[in-house]
Amino acid sequence: MIYSMKKAIYKRYAFLLLLLASLTAAGQSLRIKNISLQPNDMTAILQPCLDANQDTCALLKIKTDHLGGVQFPNHSQYIKSSYSDGIYSVYMPAISRKLDIQHKDYLSIQLDMSNYGYKRLRKGKTYLVILEVPKINDLKSSLIIKVEPHFSTIILDEQEFVSSPNGTFKFSISPGNHTYMVSSPNYYSKNGSVLVGKAEVKTMTVKLQPIMHKVLIGSNVDNARVYVDNLDYGGVGKLLIPQGNHTIRVQADGYVDEEKDVSINSYTGSLSFVLKENKKVTHIHATPVKIYSYSSSVYKNKKRIKDWTNGATIMFMPGKYMLEDDDGNTKKIEVGTEPLEIHL
Repeated sequence: MIYSMKKAIYKRYAFLLLLLASLTAAGQSLRIKNISLQPNDMTAILQPCLDANQDTCALLKIKTDHLGGVQFPNHSQYIKSSYSDGIYSVYMPAISRKLDIQHKDYLSIQLDMSNYGYKRLRKGKTYLVILEVPKINDLKSSLIIKVEPHFSTIILDEQEFVSSPNGTFKFSISPGNHTYMVSSPNYYSKNGSVLVGKAEVKTMTVKLQPIMHKVLIGSNVDNARVYVDNLDYGGVGKLLIPQGNHTIRVQADGYVDEEKDVSINSYTGSLSFVLKENKKVTHIHATPVKIYSYSSSVYKNKKRIKDWTNGATIMFMPGKYMLEDDDGNTKKIEVGTEPLEIHL
């Protein structure tokens, strides 16, 4: 219960942190640094533009630090606009004095000429507007960390987060060197550092290795097989099993399966399984199963069937199996004493 509450808190905290970073980047505004009348600039006369009343427009030359993508969304405020070499030329009727300015990376602003001493624009005159562009490159870098297993804890620059359900987490961070550590219960932690450049989106994958323990699986039947979470681990004996909670099943021809839910850790030295004879079955033989698939490989309980080719007959002992191929087709089957034909 406490762990679930902590997980929820971490998720909310991570969301708020990302939202804050997003708002910080989006909260930057373009700024009007200076406006001045250019008495010697004859562009508005030599390249005139007329308003609806056939009067010559005033020309605003809006100079930026070569910032592309500036837009003037309110078309009722001006007649036409163009861009060349870092300067936006906006022709406005003399009766206008306001101009809305926007850019996808900044908050929208409104230029009001009256705030700069120009109560109205003069026909055929050119005004120079210096638009100051805050540098937000440092806020545009991103680090995407993909983790396995999906539910892991990420510590980035001493801040702790819980990964998303799909194992992918995106951080908005400043350029530079960042330290990280990824951990998950029953896995070895992994730490390191990553260098993120300006305006870079860097993606990295961190795959944790499971903590394994040697466990002696004993049985009264020498040829019994061991299944951990339905995966075939081979015959009884010393086996490497991942740390954590598992369902271990031991089965053998002619015996009733025995299954146990166990917790594997460094103190688990051995486990014993006593199989009882299945008196309902006098003798069990392997059953032929013919498997068809257009894929290159077919797997039985996550293990590739080495001798399989399309349409080949494979001998299965009676029991339940999961078949799948490289194309992602899966099928659960139950093998009895009668031959089967399977199409994936």
